[in-house]
Amino acid sequence: MKFSIIIPVYNSATILPVLIPEITALMEGRNYEYEIVAVDDCSPDTSWQVLVELKVQYPKLRAIRLAKNVGQWVSTRCGITKATGNVLITIDDDREYNSMGILTLIDYFERNTQAVVYGVPKGKANKNLSYKLFYNTRNYLQNLLTRHGNTDSFRLFKRSLMDNTNAKGRSNTFFIDAYFKQILKPQDIAYIDVEYSARTVGKSGYPLWKKLVLAARFGPEYYTNPLAGIIALTLVLFATDVFKLDTYWQPLGYVLRVFPYLYVVCLAVIAFYLTQIYLLLKGKPAYTVIEELN
Repeated sequence: MKFSIIIPVYNSATILPVLIPEITALMEGRNYEYEIVAVDDCSPDTSWQVLVELKVQYPKLRAIRLAKNVGQWVSTRCGITKATGNVLITIDDDREYNSMGILTLIDYFERNTQAVVYGVPKGKANKNLSYKLFYNTRNYLQNLLTRHGNTDSFRLFKRSLMDNTNAKGRSNTFFIDAYFKQILKPQDIAYIDVEYSARTVGKSGYPLWKKLVLAARFGPEYYTNPLAGIIALTLVLFATDVFKLDTYWQPLGYVLRVFPYLYVVCLAVIAFYLTQIYLLLKGKPAYTVIEELN
């Protein structure tokens, strides 16, 4: 069994010289077959130069440099595409997750049958008001729409999930958590506690406004058939207006009042899917690799 540890990298020049040796020591301490796939998301600092230097000392490190900044989710997907292991692990580059958590995920995976194991960091949800609002809202909507548990960027999963071209989800999705929730039953996904430490260097590249933009961009991927929901909403509003159903059930009257705003949301969802279809037909890549060290 070969493990691929995938790390999206952005402005981590001071962290990488600690993180890469740390992960290397953990994996070699157990004699695992492994690789580390670090994807530099067009960092403006010297992250790429640091990866080039580390590659000399750590041959199991594979470094990939993107031509344009595309964000954590897309750069992670690039690393997944490039990885050669049959078990993949994704972890952030900021060391907020203790690297020992990698072994925690592996131990659980080897003892159990789940295809995906999430490392849920204890205490991270309360690290600041911005994250707390986003975290709690996201998890509420995920549970409401999919009846699955929560997700996080620290995860282990079988490579075969991404290679399944017959899955009802889209294996080329960039929001892999939505994909997992579409193709798997709740019992096939595990959630285990891992250690969390506050960031010691730099600050998050995702303020609240950027999190909201990402949620708007990738959130619709949770819907397997978004147009069906829009059609259903239209029929309910039409029937309410024509047959005056709000006279029998007053809450429908409030729905009619926010009707224009609901349709703006619906149009945004449709626009998102049309854009995705257009990009797919045009064959436009979501990321471009300009340099790769194997």
